[in-house]
Amino acid sequence: MGSWLLFQEGCHLSMKRLSFRFTMVFGIMVFISCVIVDSLLIFTYYKKELKQLEDNIQKNGNIIASFRAYYGDSLELMDLVNRYEENMSGRILILNDDGEVIIDSQDILVGELISNKEIRKTQETKTMASGYYYSNGKKMLMMTIPVFQPVGTYYRELNYRDGMVLISVYVQDVIENVWDYGKKVLEFSLIIWIAIIILSCWAGYCVEKPVKKLIDASKRILEGDLKVQVNIDRKDEIGILAKTFNQMCRHLDFIESNRRTFISNVSHELKTPLASIQALIESLDENDSIETYQEYLADISKEVNRLSKLVQSLLTASRLEEIKLDKEYIPIKDFVNEIIKQISALSRDKKIEWYNECDENIEILADRNGLKEVMINLMDNSIRYGKENGFIKIYTQKEDSYLILGVADNGIGIPEESQEHIFDNFYTVNRSRARKQGGSGVGLYIVKKIIDLHRWEIKIESDIDQGTDIQIFLKDFRVV
Repeated sequence: MGSWLLFQEGCHLSMKRLSFRFTMVFGIMVFISCVIVDSLLIFTYYKKELKQLEDNIQKNGNIIASFRAYYGDSLELMDLVNRYEENMSGRILILNDDGEVIIDSQDILVGELISNKEIRKTQETKTMASGYYYSNGKKMLMMTIPVFQPVGTYYRELNYRDGMVLISVYVQDVIENVWDYGKKVLEFSLIIWIAIIILSCWAGYCVEKPVKKLIDASKRILEGDLKVQVNIDRKDEIGILAKTFNQMCRHLDFIESNRRTFISNVSHELKTPLASIQALIESLDENDSIETYQEYLADISKEVNRLSKLVQSLLTASRLEEIKLDKEYIPIKDFVNEIIKQISALSRDKKIEWYNECDENIEILADRNGLKEVMINLMDNSIRYGKENGFIKIYTQKEDSYLILGVADNGIGIPEESQEHIFDNFYTVNRSRARKQGGSGVGLYIVKKIIDLHRWEIKIESDIDQGTDIQIFLKDFRVV
């Protein structure tokens, strides 16, 4: 009983498989097509064979009718009737106008009056008539051909009819030929149907196998394995799906890795100012002087400000994926002057000189808020890591079909090994120095994301203790 239940369950699962359904659909479609085509072929062949038999009987009947018209009821006519009876394997009767049998190839009905619908039709219309009957369980063709006596030089004159020829033939030979033909057609169709079933099974397996791989890989993703890849080397839509699936997995793994890094970095960055604030608060005592309280509160305020900037940067970074650019042509020289006015106060302690060397005739097509975020971050970095009595230069330079918008300084520079990672989120060249300068490693990440949204390119040239030159390459500009 248990084995039977397992067998039933296995059959039920097999019927749900894609390959089984694929085979069933194609098998049923081909079967129906074969039935329709075979039926049409056999029916057409059957009609063709009957038509050929009718034409042959009519031709022989016309010969007999012509012979009687010339020679009457002679012995030659009787010999002719007997010869044609053997050739056609049928029965031949010659009747007069009243339906009386004059000659019977089997000498049974001579002298008797007979009538049927074919005889009556020929008597009334003076034309050939035919019909099918069943005799002794066999199908029979009965045909009547009118006999015309010649008048003068005319062979036929419709006003002078003299009886008819009645021929009866069994069509069993035709049916047997059609049956043999039908068997061959059915055998051939069966071979084709079996071949189609086999090919459908193979095609279904070829479709099911990669789909099963994708299903198994999807289950592994559901279990948390984002590094899964499917090995499907095909050039069709399934191959494209597999390639897209692998790309999706790599992207999901990249996102998950970034998420973990992001959480780790955020935790680390938030932990430090929070720990400092907690330590400063716990260090205060009711016996401390007002000056001590003021000093500690000032330190707490700095940490809160740094924490606030970090949170603001994180919010900006998180919203970049949803930002929609509202581009407009921006006069770059005036735009840079406005930003310098807003940010120059941060450079007063280091006595940094500002140089705006942008071409006043150039307008850049960009999102104003996005470009402002880029320039503020780049200029803020130049201030943060600039030298005492240094300079910051913002310039434009046309090169082929590109426009270079650059921010250059003579600050402490960036090590060569760090330049390729400088735009990574939370990346800092020296974490302790960055924390001292108030950096979090988020600013340049925001810059790179905004640059990518505009489909621009950014490049860094930097030497230690010589300075840094960050160049933005863009095509969307005009000269006014």
